[in-house]
Amino acid sequence: MKLPGFLCDCQTKDASLCELLILKVGPHYEEARSLRDRIVQAVLGVDPNIVNPMTADIGEVLDDESFKAIIAAVGTGIQLGLGEPPLFDLAPCRYGRIILAFENTFNDPKARENLIHFFHLYMPPLINEGRVFLVDSENIPQKDFVAQVLDPVSRKLIKVEPDTSGIYIARKQDMFGSE
Repeated sequence: MKLPGFLCDCQTKDASLCELLILKVGPHYEEARSLRDRIVQAVLGVDPNIVNPMTADIGEVLDDESFKAIIAAVGTGIQLGLGEPPLFDLAPCRYGRIILAFENTFNDPKARENLIHFFHLYMPPLINEGRVFLVDSENIPQKDFVAQVLDPVSRKLIKVEPDTSGIYIARKQDMFGSE
């Protein structure tokens, strides 16, 4: 299998132990690459100028280099929608956690939202399984950051804090944000 060019993969092949950190190519990407735990952490740099999957047709989404890289790195394929043949398979997923580390900035205010929409539209089983996390890239690559997970039912963000084993626990009472 050919992996995308900006993917620094991890060494472990057990998906339950692995995490994929997706962030824009630049200083944070370089820092995350150098400070990651190479055994279980993979880093994928993507271009922040990604198409909006809510308004783009499927051809435009699949032609976007960043979305192509995400699809190839995750290894599950995509879900096209109701009535379409299933192209998504959770079994070959290469990572137990997928962390979206994009901040909302003046320069790329929609990049994070576009990534979230992409996962909601084309990879919803990953969200339903609790595998997709959000974190501000300012907190990367610290080991004790507070992240946010997408709640598949409410579609709100839930604060997530690591316990001592490094597993992220979502607490419903910490829910914030709006639909």
